[in-house]
Amino acid sequence: MANGKCVLVVEDDEDAAEITRVILESFGHACAVAHCGRDAIRISRELRPDVALLDVALPDLSGFEVARALRGGPGGASMYLVAVTGYADAVHRQRAIAAGFDRYFVKPVTIATIAQAIPDDEAADPRSRPSSLRRELGYGVG
Repeated sequence: MANGKCVLVVEDDEDAAEITRVILESFGHACAVAHCGRDAIRISRELRPDVALLDVALPDLSGFEVARALRGGPGGASMYLVAVTGYADAVHRQRAIAAGFDRYFVKPVTIATIAQAIPDDEAADPRSRPSSLRRELGYGVG
């Protein structure tokens, strides 16, 4: 991959986090891993990743809380946020929109889904993203 990204993987299941890290690194991305929300926020402030893959159910903070904190932190406006969760219902998807997520994937995810979760440079442009999750859910663009 010519344009590798800095990716923060936030997953409390250590095996799932490690597998995701290895897959992303095999695609040419640099990765950091956090197993709880507070560590994710701290690491994000230090690294300012391009992308964060966030589990919604974390042991200390919800992924929604983490997403809001990342959005409000340094580099957060341009960070691409991806929810990776076991919750498939509309309520959680709507909460993801409110928290500022760009994409929402339901576990289990495939290698192709993980690869798709990392945007190319055009998709990562903050001016093109605000409606991406809304469009997926059938909401109007805006």
